[in-house]
Amino acid sequence: MIEFAIVAIPMFMLIFGCIEFARVSMMESLAQNAAYEAARHVMVAGAKKSEAEAEANRILGFLGTRDAEVTVTPEDPTGAAQSGIDEHTAKVTVRVRIPMERNVIYLNRFTKDVTIEKVTTLTTERYSGYFDGNGS
Repeated sequence: MIEFAIVAIPMFMLIFGCIEFARVSMMESLAQNAAYEAARHVMVAGAKKSEAEAEANRILGFLGTRDAEVTVTPEDPTGAAQSGIDEHTAKVTVRVRIPMERNVIYLNRFTKDVTIEKVTTLTTERYSGYFDGNGS
């Protein structure tokens, strides 16, 4: 009994720490995937910023992510930010921020100011020229 009492506390701390670090690693990968998939979702003609935010939040929901911030920034060909996505949008940048303090189970004390942030920028599928089918 005494041996178990001495070994059990560090062993449980190690097990729960491993579980927590695995969850944080999964959340980091999920944030990158959410940013990428949201940018892919709105790089096509006719897409809206709200669709990208909804797609990112849907993916982040797989792990029960709380208080995530999704920012979609469309840019025109000169690199200036646009208010919405239209036929002149050249790039779309999606930024996903997850505050770790609200998304960890055991390590709240150590993650108060830690935020996972992932950014993806994709060029939109726009064609501004003329195509007659003959390659000219």
